Amino acid sequence: ALDSIDFMKSNEAAVVATAHAMGVDISSVDFSQFPGMERRQSVLFEDSDLTVVEDYAHHPAEIRAFVGDRRRKLPEHWLRMVFQPHRYSRTKALSHWFAEEMSQVDDLQFLPTYGAFEEYDSAGGVESLLGNLPPRLRKDSAVQEDFIEFYKAFEASKESGRPEQMLFVGAGNIDRWAHAMAAMARSDGDRFRAFQFYLQDRVSVDCGLNEHESLGSKTTMGVGGAARWYAEPQNLIDLRTLIEGCNLLSVPRVMLGRGSNLIVPDDGYNGLVIRLKGPFWSEISRRSDDSLIVGAGARLKEICLQACKVEMKGFEFLEGIPGTLGGALRMNAGAMGWEIFDLVEWVSFLLPDGTIREIPGSEMNIGYRHCREAVDGIALRAKLRGEGRSDHRAIRKAIDKMASKRRSSQPREASAGCIFKNPGEVSAG
Repeated sequence: ALDSIDFMKSNEAAVVATAHAMGVDISSVDFSQFPGMERRQSVLFEDSDLTVVEDYAHHPAEIRAFVGDRRRKLPEHWLRMVFQPHRYSRTKALSHWFAEEMSQVDDLQFLPTYGAFEEYDSAGGVESLLGNLPPRLRKDSAVQEDFIEFYKAFEASKESGRPEQMLFVGAGNIDRWAHAMAAMARSDGDRFRAFQFYLQDRVSVDCGLNEHESLGSKTTMGVGGAARWYAEPQNLIDLRTLIEGCNLLSVPRVMLGRGSNLIVPDDGYNGLVIRLKGPFWSEISRRSDDSLIVGAGARLKEICLQACKVEMKGFEFLEGIPGTLGGALRMNAGAMGWEIFDLVEWVSFLLPDGTIREIPGSEMNIGYRHCREAVDGIALRAKLRGEGRSDHRAIRKAIDKMASKRRSSQPREASAGCIFKNPGEVSAG
């Protein structure tokens, strides 16, 4: 946290004034013994050319104290601010005061207002602040949506020999932009290297963010180049954080299941490859209504075997498909006349904006080897329902019959699986 004496003195004065207004005598309190408290107020990067600072201030009085302190601390630095307002109601009520206090800076950019569960109100949108700014700021201020584009504009506007400090102020996701800027500064503008810096201490140790990870060993073909970055998120927090980093820094990403139906080029993949591997993603649990809740990382063969054990029929065709549920949902995998969506009651997706949505199978846009919702979203788990109950011996017999047919009609050697689609009207094989 920042340790400016002037900044802390202003906080002390506010406490004394509040106590006086409440009729409380605090004259005997020794403020020097106050240990401080954790809050978002940190210098994230600092060298002779650039200082990056984040602060949680989202009231005009806080902004006045914070910006004034930073100006006194580095008086020779060009002072930039990126501000994200907190709540439409506060922005609407205090827009003139916000603009007055932010006029202390040399360059001002905005992120969209963070609503914090308030309904959208255009009068409290960040755009309402722009009209109250002085002309020198108003002409270059804008609402930023894309971090990399913002960073490019920043680099283009820098002047040689002029030190700068950039303040990221407010609430919402402003802290992500602050940490992304610090990461870009540490990596000299290389967004792929910045990706690693951004994720430091944000994902679990077992997530294992690896650079130049070979992908050949992770496919059924056993060939292919390396991924620039490879990760196995251990939980939903890891996954969300990885996606967040990709979105911020414009790093391409792709999901990898068991590596069947996949050919990796020799030059690999210049982005992040994510694999949902481990107990969190492969859980299979039975429900009292004769359905299964299945994680996206569960093997299709294991789903088939678990269904057989609890005498649930309809899952037999999964036995010979060498993939995971997530991959099967992505391409609506099928065999022996059945498709995975014949079983789906609902799928839980992680959407690109970080939200999770449970979509009924009946509402999804599916077709032959295609699921529209799984193109942008990432399947997390699904509820699967079979065709009722049957004796496990009868189910096992049906599984064995399908397996025998598969062995007699398909090659057993290593292959990329079914990478080709059948013609629309008549099967090619």
